[in-house]
Amino acid sequence: MEDTNKILIKMQNSKYFSQLKELDLSENYTWLAKIHQKIKGIRQNWESISNIYSNMENVLIDKPNDQKSMINLVKLTLIGNDISDIDVLETVVNLEELDLSKNYKININPIQYLTKLTKLSLASCNLTDIQILSSLTTLISLNLSDNNRIDISPLKNLAKLIYLQLGASGIDDISILRSLINLKYLDISNNTFNDISPLQYLLNLTYLNITCSEIQDFSILRKLTNLEQLIMTSNCNVDITSLQYLVKLRKLDLCKCGLYYISALRPLVNLQELILVDNYINDISPLIQLKNLIKLYLNDNRITNILNLQKHPNFQYFYINDQIQPIVSEQRIYSKMQNIDTSTILLQNTNLKRKHINTCVQYMKGRIPQLMQNLNINHLKFSRSIVQLWDQLDTIEYCQ
Repeated sequence: MEDTNKILIKMQNSKYFSQLKELDLSENYTWLAKIHQKIKGIRQNWESISNIYSNMENVLIDKPNDQKSMINLVKLTLIGNDISDIDVLETVVNLEELDLSKNYKININPIQYLTKLTKLSLASCNLTDIQILSSLTTLISLNLSDNNRIDISPLKNLAKLIYLQLGASGIDDISILRSLINLKYLDISNNTFNDISPLQYLLNLTYLNITCSEIQDFSILRKLTNLEQLIMTSNCNVDITSLQYLVKLRKLDLCKCGLYYISALRPLVNLQELILVDNYINDISPLIQLKNLIKLYLNDNRITNILNLQKHPNFQYFYINDQIQPIVSEQRIYSKMQNIDTSTILLQNTNLKRKHINTCVQYMKGRIPQLMQNLNINHLKFSRSIVQLWDQLDTIEYCQ
């Protein structure tokens, strides 16, 4: 009996497909549903195809008739196809890139024969055992995010790895990472390990994500001086002293880190994006020297004075909503802001929500930063005539 849940595509005439290099079946739900019983399977001339992509359920590839049928296939993407059996991949001997993410019942054993793989994604595949990956020594990029509690020791010999994603995979020991010295990109967020000392050997790292972990000692971070992006969101009571040595940082995320003081950030003059949301910060004067900042997020802190930032030349995104205390004072914030050098300050997409400012709009007249384009002033308590004053704004959002 024919399996009507299986879509098989057959190339009946090879001359029409001799130049085919890529087959994309993604986002064709309606079309494929109508013809799924008429299409009969890709079986001939697999050698003409180098790239197959599909992210829809119930698109399965029938096993070819001989070992050479898919000799030129180098990239295969089958995200979320509800696949369990991938024995067909044993014949795809030249495959270099494989994405099987979101196939929750998959048996990954046949992957061990794909010795030319350089890029592999098995994210969200409900994995517990990854021992077969130990033979894939050509891998450069590996994504094992969002799996069950996995033991990553089989990865210790994958010395060519540059990109490694292990987020949310129940990992409690990262000691084997010390041997992966070529890593540049490492995501080990949302796991249960508490010791990051093995990271001190990964001197080539430029990106590190250690969000929501159980780390107690962050001091080894000072050795990772090539870091350009560091994501540390939701780590309790972080001591950021060691971060002062990471002068190449361009992006730093310290959201929900229990911070009161940020003086250690002064030397980070190359920062372009800084996220300090949901901390206990009052004094933001250490940020004065960070002249390259483009995006600054200070939401949900205890800031009362933002005048220290009035001469920052490059701001494009500046968020400071939801402070526990009013900024400067409810009556004088805009009279203070009239001293800002409006020829240099750039505050695109400024967000001043919920400040409950009761002040006169005349303080604002003629004092609006000339380069401001978008302003969000939801939940402010002052006259609607502000809309008439700021004619140069591209977008203004206002409600009471």
